Amino acid sequence: MKLKKIKPVYLGAVLSVAFVCVAIAAQAGNAGQVGNSAFLPVNSEIDSINDNVKEVTNIIENMQNGDITAGQAKDEIQWKLQFAKNNCDCSPEDMKVNKIYIDFLEAAKDVTKAKMNGASDMDAKITKMNELKDKLN
Repeated sequence: MKLKKIKPVYLGAVLSVAFVCVAIAAQAGNAGQVGNSAFLPVNSEIDSINDNVKEVTNIIENMQNGDITAGQAKDEIQWKLQFAKNNCDCSPEDMKVNKIYIDFLEAAKDVTKAKMNGASDMDAKITKMNELKDKLN
């Protein structure tokens, strides 16, 4: 019986798929474990939210300084807001924090709208945003 040679391209593709399968299996096997795995994020959900709150605060400050437009700030905040609203696979405690985070993002978006419209109540909107930010810290 004569053996056929496997082309290197096909062998590479098979090895790539096998590697991905092993990585997914390792991720599934590590689910729920706490540790410093290469496949698990080190930050918790709350740490991620706190990082995003700092980013949004910087976005608002950059908008106020004129470094970015209110439209750019609104678009970036809207993206974060959509992601936060779709986050439904966290613990009940994290879900409570996520709700406050969504309120914070809505308040930050209101700040960008006030800037775009030249509203006179922008300081009140920033105060509301900062109150929600304080609840997250």
